[in-house]
Amino acid sequence: MPALQVSPIVAALDHPEVALDRETVPTFALSLVDAFAQVPDPRKARGIRHGVTAILLLGACAVLTGARSFAAIAEYAHDTGRAILDALGVGAVVPHACTIRRVLSDLDPDAVEAAMQAWVQAQLAQTPTPDGVPAREQRQVLAVDGKTVRGAHVRTSTSTAVAAAEADTDVGGYRQPHLVSALDHASGAVLAQVAVDEKGNEISAFTTLLDTLDLTDVLITLARHLHPALARRGETGSGRPKARAGDSGSRSHDQTGQEKPE
Repeated sequence: MPALQVSPIVAALDHPEVALDRETVPTFALSLVDAFAQVPDPRKARGIRHGVTAILLLGACAVLTGARSFAAIAEYAHDTGRAILDALGVGAVVPHACTIRRVLSDLDPDAVEAAMQAWVQAQLAQTPTPDGVPAREQRQVLAVDGKTVRGAHVRTSTSTAVAAAEADTDVGGYRQPHLVSALDHASGAVLAQVAVDEKGNEISAFTTLLDTLDLTDVLITLARHLHPALARRGETGSGRPKARAGDSGSRSHDQTGQEKPE
């Protein structure tokens, strides 16, 4: 079953000759343009030709069309029509691949994550509830899991690089980032994600992740090895709203962290 198109820009990517009529484009509580506008520009103000918002929008649209590298984003920027570039706020000169790579690499990851999280939550809040769905089935369900990001790498610390070299496992001072994410079951949208520290683990990242979310009447499914972390979180009296979590329906926890029989 094909995915639903959540924005008219997606259709315009396949048909650049179609003009984007602002009167027919649906309005949202928070547009992606407004969300990306909150991301600070890491460059000095002098000499900036391409705005950070335009480059972020170019990257988002390019990824939707299958781009997986900075060079592919630059190719998309040069090949797409002027109508799309104007809609994204790109000037007469298309940014070079080096500019795209430098700007996107220097952005504050936390600021980008906060912008994306605000945008996704605004879209979900505006989504109407289907008719005829019982109230008990309207409760939000989140899946929490950790995954290693393919095709990405971050620089390791000096101590880790030395240890890897001594163990003959050195990969050039880089490692693949590992993220713990919270995914909404109904929409498939990622509401938040936290990077696991180089010398940390999923348990510490899991606790940080939950602190960024409103868990009012939310059911959380997670891996079994994260259950103790949820129990400790309840024992500390974090003051968070009620939440339950389970592993494929095998176990669940209430807000005190106590295990409840199923």
